[in-house]
Amino acid sequence: LASALFGAIFLLAGVLTSSAEVVFAWRVLVTLGCYALVLLHPAPRRELALLGRRLRARWWMPLLALLLTAIMGLQLWLFMWAPMHGHGLDAALGYLLLPICLVLGGHFLLRAEVSRVQWLVVALAALAVAVKLAATPQLSWVTAAICIPYVIYFVLRQRFGLDGPMTFGLECAVLAVPSILFLAFAEP
Repeated sequence: LASALFGAIFLLAGVLTSSAEVVFAWRVLVTLGCYALVLLHPAPRRELALLGRRLRARWWMPLLALLLTAIMGLQLWLFMWAPMHGHGLDAALGYLLLPICLVLGGHFLLRAEVSRVQWLVVALAALAVAVKLAATPQLSWVTAAICIPYVIYFVLRQRFGLDGPMTFGLECAVLAVPSILFLAFAEP
């Protein structure tokens, strides 16, 4: 279901007439609304309180959270911008490279064990990337902007204990500020 929604949103981004910033803004605000509904249950509220304690544990943790939010904001915006501006295939290649980069980043930076199935997925993704590069031997900045920052994002979240779902909700809350500004100043 997640993959189908991912593809539908990506396809929809290619046919919308709104700006990438407006689509980004609505996506963030709708996601934030969903998180607000989840907070009606006590378990997510406890997880949010735990996240708050983690962020207050060290003076630099809020700065790290802002860095993570900036990376996620770039990713959410780029996901909409790329297909709207003729870079859909570059973005798709970035998402194809992503499992390779994530497994390698987890293995080498976090010392995570990699299963045979994960190595198989990496090999299949590498094969697909090799076929693409054989056909058109170039990598776009869009491709790099997807696969490299996402590795940094997920490695930092894992390394500093910010890998729970409430972290993304907090990021959406912070991204709500630019989202509201995008909507306020969007051309009709």
